Amino acid sequence: MTTGHTGALVLDSMLRRGLRPVLAGCDGAAVAGLAARHDVGLVPV
Repeated sequence: MTTGHTGALVLDSMLRRGLRPVLAGCDGAAVAGLAARHDVGLVPV
């Protein structure tokens, strides 16, 4: 998942559908920020 605008839109859509995604990515700070804003799991890579 991307951590930019598109990633945030996809994450919002998933959360609205009741899904609880676990985020993973190479930019730990960006992924952590996205996860914190949406209260979802995080897998640092």
